Amino acid sequence: MVELSLYPVIFFYNGFPRNPNNIRNEANDEDPAVTEGELRMLINIGESEGSVDSTEGARLQRVFSFGDRQFKR
Repeated sequence: MVELSLYPVIFFYNGFPRNPNNIRNEANDEDPAVTEGELRMLINIGESEGSVDSTEGARLQRVFSFGDRQFKR
């Protein structure tokens, strides 16, 4: 009975966006879902646990340094 009476409230809050910027589908570049530091940490954890080979880990780490390079035209 309680579930049935709270259904409209739950339905409303599940459909309502948590971030007001999402109402107009605006991307928020200030707050990335996962930062570069967190990705690097996950790669390091994967290497230490053995789920990521050391050569694969090095290759993945180079992806970040590649993005920081400046190229001439």
